Amino acid sequence: MNKPKIVVLERNSVGPDIPVDYNELGEVTYYENTVTVEEVQERVKDADIIICNKAPMNEASLKDASNVRFITVFATGYDNVDLAYCNKRGILVANVVDYATAMVAQHTFALALSLYEKLPHYDNYVKSGEYGNQRRFSNFDVPFYEFEGKTWGIIGMGNIGRRVAKIATAFGAKVIFYSVTGKSTVTDYPQVDFDTLLKESDILSLHCPLSDLTRNLINYDTMCKMKNSALLINVARGPVVNNADLARALNEGILSGAGLDVLEKEPIAPENPLGQIKDSNKLIITPHLAWASVEARVRCVEEVRENVKAFLNGEERNIVNPKPETGSRFFENKACQYYPCHTGLKDFNCLFCYCPMYRLPDCLGNPNYIERGDKRIKDCSNCNYPHNPSHYDAIMNKLRETI
Repeated sequence: MNKPKIVVLERNSVGPDIPVDYNELGEVTYYENTVTVEEVQERVKDADIIICNKAPMNEASLKDASNVRFITVFATGYDNVDLAYCNKRGILVANVVDYATAMVAQHTFALALSLYEKLPHYDNYVKSGEYGNQRRFSNFDVPFYEFEGKTWGIIGMGNIGRRVAKIATAFGAKVIFYSVTGKSTVTDYPQVDFDTLLKESDILSLHCPLSDLTRNLINYDTMCKMKNSALLINVARGPVVNNADLARALNEGILSGAGLDVLEKEPIAPENPLGQIKDSNKLIITPHLAWASVEARVRCVEEVRENVKAFLNGEERNIVNPKPETGSRFFENKACQYYPCHTGLKDFNCLFCYCPMYRLPDCLGNPNYIERGDKRIKDCSNCNYPHNPSHYDAIMNKLRETI
């Protein structure tokens, strides 16, 4: 019995200090990092399962990887994955949820507190010797403010957004939020329209996924609607904020400050104007680390393990693309390696769509085979793998009649 071939494309994306060992799950190949389409093409061409983080998963990188049936990412976000193409291929995609909620919320406040209290200025004041040379016991030459009584605006009221809202409330801030899709069911905090959010927020923090609705959402025009004293915190996705527009807004005093853990292009591009702003009382940038506490990275690695185990057991766990519909829509899937063998099964899904084990070159269920001309398909009527076989007999009987 052959083990599934698993390729880990970005092992070091969770840090070399964190153990990553999936050898009990299959025949595993590890790569420290994978960046380009060409690297992906070469490394996954024989893979059944791909574990990645930011490596491009699309037609260009996967077209020659005919065996791939499952992709799971070391992340919550999956905008590196072309879901439409994966759906066409019948490739299931899974992410990891809620593993870094505590850390991202914590980092949100680390950025906000540093900027709101002007901590870089006062730390430098002491270390420069100026504090030791003064005669009075205290110094507060640059004004700073409290969160209590301020309005904290949020875009993205998922797990992280709700955690931030809870902490902001504990500080005494009033929380309001804007739903990009308009479909939020959160009722614990007032939901407002976008212009109201911009106008009223003293601190605006971003926790939304990247989509066509959120790309470039925060730009020069929207920042001009905010208070000049406002802070912007982005721990979501870099392209949600137009970086050039933010640099202009900070330089013109349209915003008081910004704290960023994400950028439009990562690592930061030499031409990014935000890199020219050296005043850490106005701008703090961290290198996409808000998710990366030791505890969060350990959880991420283990959650990916559970995703793969679930797939191999015929279960769906953290799947982000819809599973195949019941009925006959699979006949339209010309990417199926068995197309058009199953033409005529108008009342059934084929086993290739129905059973995750069927997708592997060598099923763990030890099937028999039916041969018709140059076609060889699996006969799962007597499958002994422990997942629900309720449809197998009906499907296989239909196959025998029509092939």
